Amino acid sequence: MTPTTTTLPAESAGPTIYSGLIAQARFHLLTNSVYQRLISSPSLTPEDTLNLQKPIEEWYNGLPSYLKHPQLPISMQPANIDPDSLALVRNRLLWRNWNLTILIYRPIVLRWAARRWAPHSGSPGTPDAGSEDPFETECRLRCLQNARLTISSISEYMAN
Repeated sequence: MTPTTTTLPAESAGPTIYSGLIAQARFHLLTNSVYQRLISSPSLTPEDTLNLQKPIEEWYNGLPSYLKHPQLPISMQPANIDPDSLALVRNRLLWRNWNLTILIYRPIVLRWAARRWAPHSGSPGTPDAGSEDPFETECRLRCLQNARLTISSISEYMAN
């Protein structure tokens, strides 16, 4: 668009220089309420915490395929599939997504760790088998999975 443009251009089926900005703006619009909920009530139940994931999933599902996480590792993808700028845009969006997911589930992981290592819980490192809420277990595993995704993605990005 220019100052003399009188009609909107046709939507592009592929990436443009604005694709990342648009996706990022949508992410922040959909997830601002998630962040507000996190900072206003740090002691959410595991069920409430899992529900906070829904706007993030909605945002991710609405992304065009070229901005989604590739199913193949970078080393197995076809050569020159993306310009460097698109790879950075996609990865930055994914890292923000995973980071917010980690922030959502972090209080549950910290509460779990505090209980697990508390002096009254028996010997350190001994899990109390069968007593953990399945929703809490799911939250904890999601947090760790997103941390692993972030670490491996940044490592692959920097290596390539």
